[in-house]
Amino acid sequence: MATQKALVIPEQFKPFTLASLPIPSPGKQEILVKVKAVALNPADWKIQKFGAILTTFPAVSGHSIAGEVVSLGEGVEGFAIGDRVIFTSEFTDKEYGGFQQYALANALTTAKISASISYDEASTLPTAVSTAYVGLYDDIPRGLALKSFVTSPGAYKGQAIFIAGAAGSVGQAAIQLARVSGFTYIIASSSLKHAPYLESLGATHVLDRSLSLSELKASLASLSLPPIEYAFDSIGDIETSLRSSLAALTPTGKVISVAAGVEYKGDDLGQKSVFSFTVLNKPEHMKTLWPAVTSLLETKALVPQRFEILPGGLEGIVDGLGRLEKGEVSGVKLVARPEETA
Repeated sequence: MATQKALVIPEQFKPFTLASLPIPSPGKQEILVKVKAVALNPADWKIQKFGAILTTFPAVSGHSIAGEVVSLGEGVEGFAIGDRVIFTSEFTDKEYGGFQQYALANALTTAKISASISYDEASTLPTAVSTAYVGLYDDIPRGLALKSFVTSPGAYKGQAIFIAGAAGSVGQAAIQLARVSGFTYIIASSSLKHAPYLESLGATHVLDRSLSLSELKASLASLSLPPIEYAFDSIGDIETSLRSSLAALTPTGKVISVAAGVEYKGDDLGQKSVFSFTVLNKPEHMKTLWPAVTSLLETKALVPQRFEILPGGLEGIVDGLGRLEKGEVSGVKLVARPEETA
């Protein structure tokens, strides 16, 4: 059986280790992809450190994947060997993780990309776009239950949305999806050093994330905005990003937070509704999103994020995850190329 190099979690809580694994074969509605680039996410180090999500070992993390189709499973339509694709791993068996040289993908939630987009660029998008899409468009309580831009483009013309932690990868994706949904006012909370870049993505206003709640309310009042009915907390910190999102909302507004299982109780909550979700929720309508991603990229309605290449292929991932854990990465995605592993 042919084998490949992989960065595995050998047992729960154990450090990442370079290992050899069999190259999997695609099953029904699956594609085998040669992983050209995989982007790191905070979930990757949290899964290893806290023993979360992955329960079968050795386990393979890595959830933002770009690569080349090398084999098709039964029933796959619309793809051919040699196609360039992006996808988010399934958070299930090790065969789907991106921290290896070959990975399986669900054909129904995979998007083709053109040669004008590099694999490195493309890998910055899958997890961020998936998370933002679930948060904005999935049903309550997993999301805000907005009308999807795929079926109802421009539905929110004239309306406003607040996005906390907008410089992060999920925040950047949320800005772009909110733009294609037609929101006239997209208010981003971030370090002001990222303001020009966030405005290029579609943010209409960028407010300093260090503002106190009273200062934030005063700043929003000075902008003469319509009532803000929706907020997206892309950081998931109850005392900072979530409270800022609540402060920005009208009394009947709704906020979705990436913090799993968050429950907020406080005197200033009023009628505001707080929901939380995890990207583990794979709603059926995600199958609507991914075919649409191809055209969004081609028209530049969705653009790749800024990135930094990690040296050493899979071996460079451990240091990259350490930097993420220490909070040493801001405004860029760390990307590894598994085929460069020594």
